[in-house]
Amino acid sequence: MTMQDNLPTLRWGIIGTGLVASWFVSDIILSRPDAKARHIIKAVGSSMVVKGIEVVEKNCPEQRTKVYGNYYEVYDDPEVDIVYIATPHALHKKNCIDAIQRGKNVLCEKPLAINKAEAQVLVDLAKAKNVFLMEGVWTRYTPLVARLKELIHVEHIIGEVSRVFVDFGLDMNLQDLPSDSRLKSPELGKIILDTGLGLESTQPSIAASQSVVDGMDYISSVILTYPGKTPRQGILTCSLCYKTAPEFMRIEGSHGSILVSGQAASYPDTIVVRHKDESKRDESLSFSHVGFGFYYEADAAALDILNGRKNNSLLPLDETLFMLNLMDNVRAIGGLVYPQDG
Repeated sequence: MTMQDNLPTLRWGIIGTGLVASWFVSDIILSRPDAKARHIIKAVGSSMVVKGIEVVEKNCPEQRTKVYGNYYEVYDDPEVDIVYIATPHALHKKNCIDAIQRGKNVLCEKPLAINKAEAQVLVDLAKAKNVFLMEGVWTRYTPLVARLKELIHVEHIIGEVSRVFVDFGLDMNLQDLPSDSRLKSPELGKIILDTGLGLESTQPSIAASQSVVDGMDYISSVILTYPGKTPRQGILTCSLCYKTAPEFMRIEGSHGSILVSGQAASYPDTIVVRHKDESKRDESLSFSHVGFGFYYEADAAALDILNGRKNNSLLPLDETLFMLNLMDNVRAIGGLVYPQDG
């Protein structure tokens, strides 16, 4: 990693050539006035060279990116500082292990692994090899989420929070997908891992229900009840059968509520604060940015690596393990079993 134009420069190797990988590549090289780092795509690894070439030509044609016909050459490339892994869920463990064993820093698209046991192996290996490891929950790094946390936890604008509703629904038309689709393969991981349901790191009690068809979780509903004197619940749902409405989150507190909306739950752009006190007007905050916003997490990774940190404070590995343990418990209640669970 080097310093260039007063910004740290991070050199990336990309593993996988699917849609999310192409979004990530095009996003992190965008020119931005608020950039905290400069990102270079040094290598792309794909099982099919032609797909790697397509990703480079479409998303980073001026980067002089090398395309390899396997992942190992990316891991072994001395010009790659960090590997971004965007393969199907079930491959994350092996891909991360291979990269970490070769001394590479890793940003792995969510989920880090299929279950907590797999993720613990990766966390322990990263510590042993003294490399940076981070799960790619990219929306956590956006300005909207930062402002939301300030409103709730610093300004206490809606007082004591008692209930949170979140829905993440996609209309995937599952019945018409081919049988070999990732979304219909129990071996590759499911929607509850795609959406990354979660609320906070305090251990809650869990009630859950899942509609599982042929090993697929089409719909999941989770109620998290948190301990303490003040009643608190998180009601979290996800679906592959119907797209979430623009207003996908509501946070209720003793002094009012906060609504979060956007063109998708993965692309929020508006916060509305509603006060119980009728003398106060509702407040609306809009957030916009170029691209998807993957560059916020890429910048965070760059600054961590520059400063010698092996873990990210906004999404520490302990929280990743906590969330996967929660997911394991939800699946146990709902009856959803992955082949990797043993």
